[in-house]
Amino acid sequence: MTTGTELAFNVLDEPWIPVRTHDGSVREVGLKEAFRHASGYSGLAETSPPNLIALYRLLFAVLHRALATQYGPWTSTDRARWFCSGQGPTGHSVAVIHVFQAACFSIAA
Repeated sequence: MTTGTELAFNVLDEPWIPVRTHDGSVREVGLKEAFRHASGYSGLAETSPPNLIALYRLLFAVLHRALATQYGPWTSTDRARWFCSGQGPTGHSVAVIHVFQAACFSIAA
């Protein structure tokens, strides 16, 4: 929550994650949009290797939390089966992000 002259950046809604679309264009999206439209991106467009790894780790952590919340504990076989089924991360991840939103996803400067 911001007050007075305090600055804030909402990582859920404000664009900051560089993505490459299937037509090759690059744009920035927030966390919600990254999961909502994941099938529309061919990958992350970050050029710095440490930043790229950090972004993938963050996105994986949100996805893992969403799926663990939905399915409970599961094995590597379960994860492989889910991945091969072609189900996208969209709905579950966005639902978990809404839970996180009130708690911790605004960065005050």
